[in-house]
Amino acid sequence: MYRFLTSFLFAALLSAGAWAQNTTTENGVPVYVGPPLQEFFRVWLVCGPFPNPLPPGLTQYRHDSTSLGFYRDYLAALGGESKVAPREGQAVRRPDGRLVRWRRIRSFFPQVVLDDVFTPNDSSVAYAACVVRTDRARDVVLALSANDGVRVWQNGRLILDRNMPGTDEPDRDYLPVHLHRGDNLFLLKISEGFGRWGFHFRFLSIERAREAVETGLPHFLSPTVVRRPHGWNVTLGRVLHVELLPDRPFASLEVLSPDASRVEFSASAALGDTVFVPEEGLSPGEHFVRVAIQRNGQTLSQLGWLYKGSAPSEKDLLSLFRKMPRPSSEDLSGWARLQVWKCFDFHLSTAAEEGNVPAFYRVRTADVLARYCDWATEPGSIYARVLPSLKQVRLRRGEPFRLEGTYWTPSGSGCKADLARFLDTVKRRHGINLRPASDVRSARLVFGTLGDAIALRLAGFKLPTDVPNREAYWIQIASDRILVVGASEAGLHNALVTCRWLADLAAAWPAAEIADWPAYPLRSAYIHLDENLPEAEIKRLLTFVDLKYNAISFASSGFYRLSDVDARSRLQKVVSFLRRYHVEPIPYVALPAGKDGREGVYLRDEPVRFVQGRAKLPVERLLDLPSTHPLLASAPVGDPDRVIYQRGVDWDVSSVEPPVLVALGNGRVPRNGTAYLTADIVDRREHRYVKACPSEESVYVAHERASREVIQTFHPKAIHLGHDEVGLVKGDSRCIRTGLPGYRLFANQLTRAFRDVTRVDSSVAALLWADSVNPFHNAGKKELDRTADYLPRGLIMAHWFYGANGPEDVNLIDKGAAFFLKRGFRVVGCPWDDPANHQLWEQTLARYRLRDPGVLGVMHTEWDGRDAGKVL
Repeated sequence: MYRFLTSFLFAALLSAGAWAQNTTTENGVPVYVGPPLQEFFRVWLVCGPFPNPLPPGLTQYRHDSTSLGFYRDYLAALGGESKVAPREGQAVRRPDGRLVRWRRIRSFFPQVVLDDVFTPNDSSVAYAACVVRTDRARDVVLALSANDGVRVWQNGRLILDRNMPGTDEPDRDYLPVHLHRGDNLFLLKISEGFGRWGFHFRFLSIERAREAVETGLPHFLSPTVVRRPHGWNVTLGRVLHVELLPDRPFASLEVLSPDASRVEFSASAALGDTVFVPEEGLSPGEHFVRVAIQRNGQTLSQLGWLYKGSAPSEKDLLSLFRKMPRPSSEDLSGWARLQVWKCFDFHLSTAAEEGNVPAFYRVRTADVLARYCDWATEPGSIYARVLPSLKQVRLRRGEPFRLEGTYWTPSGSGCKADLARFLDTVKRRHGINLRPASDVRSARLVFGTLGDAIALRLAGFKLPTDVPNREAYWIQIASDRILVVGASEAGLHNALVTCRWLADLAAAWPAAEIADWPAYPLRSAYIHLDENLPEAEIKRLLTFVDLKYNAISFASSGFYRLSDVDARSRLQKVVSFLRRYHVEPIPYVALPAGKDGREGVYLRDEPVRFVQGRAKLPVERLLDLPSTHPLLASAPVGDPDRVIYQRGVDWDVSSVEPPVLVALGNGRVPRNGTAYLTADIVDRREHRYVKACPSEESVYVAHERASREVIQTFHPKAIHLGHDEVGLVKGDSRCIRTGLPGYRLFANQLTRAFRDVTRVDSSVAALLWADSVNPFHNAGKKELDRTADYLPRGLIMAHWFYGANGPEDVNLIDKGAAFFLKRGFRVVGCPWDDPANHQLWEQTLARYRLRDPGVLGVMHTEWDGRDAGKVL
């Protein structure tokens, strides 16, 4: 889900007592008076955990009716979810007989993190309650997020029922709420499948919420499609957002044909309304559903999806796949087929085991699987079995060429390693020793580049004149001779890789003329590797060479320790090995997020309890730096009797991890009592992705030094800056004090990282994981949608996404690419090893590459040790 609120999150921090939240209680239930707007509620009465099982045979949560605990009333003994009057200490019996009690908790973070509160914390649900007290009736907007699903009751009335995959980002849903005069009891039920568990809860004014919806309207147009008898109900836009607009514009609805060539159904209605799409008149198969509006002279649109017919089941797909024999890996072609087979085997087996796989994914996977079956069973010529597929192959009359005799290559060739692998393959596969010729005229196999044109022409060869790019190559195969020519040494490298494929397949090559060149200038991977280069690692890296990858990006702590002779030597060995095969290393030099360099969470007037002169904070780390010192006081800001205690006289910090405060000697801090702490903390419970703080200067000092040493040592053509999965933004006092909005802070941070590279060598390119600045991906969840407008256009956007579960994934990949290209950035598409995801990327990159050279190519990403997808 996306949020586009103006910066509400920490504005409240700058006002007096904004985070103190010294709520009153009744029967232990926290009471919020007002209510406070924009401020996250952090004190709750909670009860749980209760089981959230799946039906037999399912292991994958899809957050629908199969999440059985979400719809079971575990409070029936207390009157039920709609009538419960919770109180602290009150017991509830679980189905297994275990008693759990209502208890009060206080979160250190805007998100109420439930993982540490309850055990077990997977496959569970829990309840949370609070009271909002107001002296008059008023209308507000509840801004709510949950990980995963959430139900909300107000004074016993169910006002929200959202069973869906969760998010750790705030403000997923906006819900208009009428607060009655007096007390309003809010009861939440939060479900959890696996992973993180928690929720955000706060109120906004209607004006602020409308402003946020208007700003983010392009992202709130996604239709909701629900199957009904004889058709589908299509709701135009996300109701919990668009219903806040004071004037709901009319939207057009189009249902496209399966090949997207024509419109098979159209209608118009107000945004937020529901239109019935009859089944009659639609072609069988999948249909994209497009919702569009006109706004400020622009057409804004989003896609939905429906399927007429029965989508293949998970077991149907697995059964079809199992009919394909496991390929043999005796040759390169068989090895490639085996890698794709492993991809399908993993994903289809997992889908069949877990169940609950979206129909969109099943339909798309079925299409890719059918293509794989055709490819894997089609015999074809040896030229059809080379990967990547050859661009042009023209078979000629005549006898085939048999591998034997002599070869010639220029003495100064930079492709010696490739030639050695080719010769080794010929010998290993066919027992043939090819010998070097004394001169080019006497050789049966001639290898060269266009730089050797004089020698080749004197030998009677006709050279190509149409050169698509520097990595192109040509192979002329006759019965008595072969000419292999690269446009450059990089082209000759590609040609020798192709020759190795052919030699691996056969000793006799049919007469032919081959012209081939890469479709994209960058064919790369991001991988984790063993820097010691054991035999298994070398073998794995050579598989990228066999697929004509020309760049590998890899991370290493050694890039920050090049003064260490051993680290430097290991990395130099890796770099030299890759370049031997014309694979350019892309060092991964991200901004360092050491413990004190991380962005933290700002606590203001947080009550801490001293017991016998010591106060322990149940958080990971206290930041105690020149740029952010903790402060301790006798009372919150606004209390006329507030005293600020003097550090070193009244109190001190005895440990920062875990944080421990101590009351000193005869100081004024009570040895047994409460004081109020204002400080920055770091705790990965707030967000699992911890990044470098944009306002911590020591981060840039370390990154500038590492970038300079990496460039001066290895002379790379590009450096990867990383920075994906951004966590906190403008989270601690260092950033708040700047007064800058989060997107400017983030843009300044990335610009400085970029300049750390280009100041050393302006010819070195810099890549960035694009999700952090892509409003259709994670930037939209972090109020970072404007960041890209402030970035240097020299940055290359490594635009990644790994899903293929629905039209929202198509929107993300397609619109993200268009967003960056329109702004003048170059783009690299980054799939993982899922076949359906690869297909989405292939279609998107091919479409944009036709009209924009800014599409540079592909960076296959490897996680969890799975890298088979690089073949797809």
